[in-house]
Amino acid sequence: MTQELESEVSLMCNLSEGVEQRGIERGLQQGLQQGRQEGRQEGKIYGLIEAYRDESVPEEEIVSRLQKKFGMTEEEIQKYL
Repeated sequence: MTQELESEVSLMCNLSEGVEQRGIERGLQQGLQQGRQEGRQEGKIYGLIEAYRDESVPEEEIVSRLQKKFGMTEEEIQKYL
């Protein structure tokens, strides 16, 4: 392999590593953002459940309200109760 070819191969390897690193960083940022959104959603759900319980709202009514507000199934809601 000639010196020029080795240099080009090395450059291409370095470029591909940079592209890979940017992809990893972008994926991490997207994952963090999604995690924050899911955390906020869970916080809202737990907050509403607590408020409903403080007002003595029956469990079945809590489930019904959460289904309407968040479009969740009863099974999904049961994880929070």
